[in-house]
Amino acid sequence: MSINKPHAVPVVIRGLFPFLSISRRLVLVLALLSLLGLAPIARADVPARLGSVSVGSFPNDTVVNPATNRIYVVHLSGIVAVLDGSTNAVLSVIRVGNFPVRAAVNANTNRIYVSNLFSDTVSVIDGNSNTVIATIPVGDGPNGIAVNATTNRIYVANEGSNTVSVIDGNTNSLFGPQIGVGFLPGGVAVNAVTNRVYVTNRQSDTVSVIDGATNGVVGSPIRVGTFPAGVVVNPTNNRVYVTNAVSNSVSVIDGNTNAVLGAIGVASYPVGIDVNPNTNQIFVAHNQSDNVVVIDGAANAVIAVIPVGFLPDGVSVNPQTNRAYVANRQSFSVTVIGGSSPSPPADMFSSLVSQVNTLRNAGSLNAAQSGALLGALDAARQAVANGNAGAAIFQLQNFNNLVAVLVQAAVIPASVGQQMIAAAQQIMNGLGTF
Repeated sequence: MSINKPHAVPVVIRGLFPFLSISRRLVLVLALLSLLGLAPIARADVPARLGSVSVGSFPNDTVVNPATNRIYVVHLSGIVAVLDGSTNAVLSVIRVGNFPVRAAVNANTNRIYVSNLFSDTVSVIDGNSNTVIATIPVGDGPNGIAVNATTNRIYVANEGSNTVSVIDGNTNSLFGPQIGVGFLPGGVAVNAVTNRVYVTNRQSDTVSVIDGATNGVVGSPIRVGTFPAGVVVNPTNNRVYVTNAVSNSVSVIDGNTNAVLGAIGVASYPVGIDVNPNTNQIFVAHNQSDNVVVIDGAANAVIAVIPVGFLPDGVSVNPQTNRAYVANRQSFSVTVIGGSSPSPPADMFSSLVSQVNTLRNAGSLNAAQSGALLGALDAARQAVANGNAGAAIFQLQNFNNLVAVLVQAAVIPASVGQQMIAAAQQIMNGLGTF
């Protein structure tokens, strides 16, 4: 392993007007956005800052398990802090490898995966016991990491070897050889519906696309902005969002065609990014302007600029609670951002049941497949009637996993599957309002 890791933590300038407070810098950012025609659009459902949580030294990333409402905060100092999303209290502190940078979670197995940049390993945490149950050697300088919960595969970008390692979550062992990508890969995202993996290549200014079924690179790398850092996929519309740190923009990619649809101007040095698929809002953390920009995915427009702590980096969203969590590396804190949750439709289950029955009548689904889907929906409906939101969410997650498998097997058309998953996710998001 290379000892020299010059790109582990980019040396960033505090931005323009470093002597001003966060609030005054926010005013300047809003003014600049207005001059560029990018001022936030006035909306009733705009997220807002709810507060911050002190978490200890050098938090770099956050990841959420929506099934348990636990937030995992990765610290460069070698630990992962576990927060209770209901109380924002620190529940546990877990020691991992040397210089951990990113994390990903599989909500189905309650496993958390942490990339340790200097150890060239991935730590596997059992979310039930908050203990490390495995340490997996990967490539040189593991950075970004993502999970396909449907296939239980974990994808790790190795910035030192310009590769992606694939881990089998069932055995905690490497699955196949490393996959060559571009120069200095950083961010990784997965669309479990299409089984596509997206990797940002920071020194190539491109995004590589990997077919999760074959572990082969699909087509030519996608040209985006300068120094692409973070990446996220909205599985409900198959849109891919990439933060271009030096270009101060977010590229939008159509996951169906791999074509770049455009770029959205944001604030200074965008890095971390996540999406709430239920609200179609994208949250972008900015290293130099100390804020989070919220983008409306339907309009590709900035709807909010929210001040956070110093040197924000990783951001993650719990779509069930509509809360976002931002790691502020220099403030030793996590900022909590919240917004209004859309209410589910009155006939929330009937449309999904109708879609399953339509697919069965058309011959797309056999009796066992439609029975499994309808069984999950019926169990979720019964759980709601009994006031058990947790059980309902569990059954709806099972439903979505079944749909994703059937889409990958070409049993259900991808467009139909995406609509079904989006409808189930909307129901889950509204369960907290019953």
